[in-house]
Amino acid sequence: MKITRDNKEIEIITILEDKDNATTFHHFKGNDYKIITIAKDSDTLNDIVVYLGLYDNNPIWTREYNEFFSIPTILPLYLVLSYTESPIKSLSSTPGNS
Repeated sequence: MKITRDNKEIEIITILEDKDNATTFHHFKGNDYKIITIAKDSDTLNDIVVYLGLYDNNPIWTREYNEFFSIPTILPLYLVLSYTESPIKSLSSTPGNS
């Protein structure tokens, strides 16, 4: 999945796509997160980001896609800490999925 941040296209890898290389995000309040997947809200059909907290007991959170990837006027809500520029590995090409 690709997003545009600061006029730069960034490839985001979710845990479901590649758990060992999933993109890490840093929230401005101090915690780190990884996106599990993008889901759909059953009522509105809006995209929802399902993400994992990399602290305490690894809570799972959801946030609207546009809010998660928005860039607030003061600070970005989430900063990308790691990403890859190589193509995203598809689930169908992972070992055991044929």
